[in-house]
Amino acid sequence: MTAYARAFVIKDLLLTVDGTDYSNQVTKVLLTPDQNVQTLKTGVPDGAITDSDSPTWTAAISGINDDGAGSLGHALRVARSSGTDLDCVYQPKNASGQDKATFTIRPNALPFGGEVGSFHLMDLTIPVVGEPDFSQSS
Repeated sequence: MTAYARAFVIKDLLLTVDGTDYSNQVTKVLLTPDQNVQTLKTGVPDGAITDSDSPTWTAAISGINDDGAGSLGHALRVARSSGTDLDCVYQPKNASGQDKATFTIRPNALPFGGEVGSFHLMDLTIPVVGEPDFSQSS
């Protein structure tokens, strides 16, 4: 069997937030579902009932933590302070015919500061409103 042809290392991604490309400011984008599974055991040997709840999603975004004009950090801080949700598009591989997720985030507070001798970075877990829409890029 030959190797799977669509495998790749993430190195040329696309992340847009409200139409602005922030790909050169991020080091990680990861959408993760949290879905509770419940099991009810009844009084008979094969009486287990299992069901799952609807998932809630988060977007883990890491990268440069800057508050200057044109920065992702600034866009997230402004949206948070004004209570605005932000529409995002993420492609792990920036090319046509590749996996793409479209989703909306509700920014939360960003950290500020860091360790001497280190880059000023952010490592965020941001709530996603609803579920991402997964498709292929054109």
